[in-house]
Amino acid sequence: MPEIGALGLSMGRYTFEEFLQYASENGFDCIEISTSPGVHKNSMPMTFENIPEIKELLAKYNLKPFAVSGYNDFVQKDTEELARQIEKLENTCKLAREVSAKVVRAFGGEVKEGINKKDTVKLIIEGFKEATKRAEKLGIILGLENHGEITNDARVELDILEGVGSDYLRLTVDTSNYYWYGNKLEDIEEFFKLVAPYTVHTHLKDGSTKNGIRDNYISLALGEGEINLKLFLTELKDNGYSNPLCIEYEGIEDPKIGLKKGFIWLKNTLKEIGWEV
Repeated sequence: MPEIGALGLSMGRYTFEEFLQYASENGFDCIEISTSPGVHKNSMPMTFENIPEIKELLAKYNLKPFAVSGYNDFVQKDTEELARQIEKLENTCKLAREVSAKVVRAFGGEVKEGINKKDTVKLIIEGFKEATKRAEKLGIILGLENHGEITNDARVELDILEGVGSDYLRLTVDTSNYYWYGNKLEDIEEFFKLVAPYTVHTHLKDGSTKNGIRDNYISLALGEGEINLKLFLTELKDNGYSNPLCIEYEGIEDPKIGLKKGFIWLKNTLKEIGWEV
């Protein structure tokens, strides 16, 4: 059975050590470390100065840091700003290497006034062409997440992968973001089939559009929403996915409850689809 991980951002209201203690006590094998500003009550920002203590805490709770969250926006007209965004992501890769993480979750970027969709995708490709060269030297794989307006379309994601042409750019699949954005469930199922062969990391989430999309979208624990998560897991299994399956929770319940529900659902579902080895 694949290892199961938890996202630090899910428990951003708790300190870093409280998150690690919870993950360890509830059967998680690994984590994604969040670098979001102020996360975990700013108790342990991921900086080079804090790396020794972070590693001590990971060892104390016997947790592997599979991934680190990177924040970047390559949709920039200003070449100097694009260079800064590339350097920012490279710095996250350096931090990830220090804790022996394998993946840095990355973004493409957000829509900007005066930049059409074609040029937006070109800028993202340009950014990742340089970023992957740097990531490769560090032994880190970048996992592009479907996030925001541009990359919540699997076809666009695959266009970016093809344009970059590097094995060091793969996908972080957020199973709920496609639905949050407004894609139909049947289209999302096709997306799952398209992205599974290129997936290096997961943000397993569930949700409902009964109140609408985006600002009205309802985030739920795994198995409580409308997304065909079992299909995605089956596609990953059939495509030989061998990395941890990581759970994210953004609902209104205490994340300790939401993540635990997701953990139980995922364990049971993996057994149902025969993914036990």
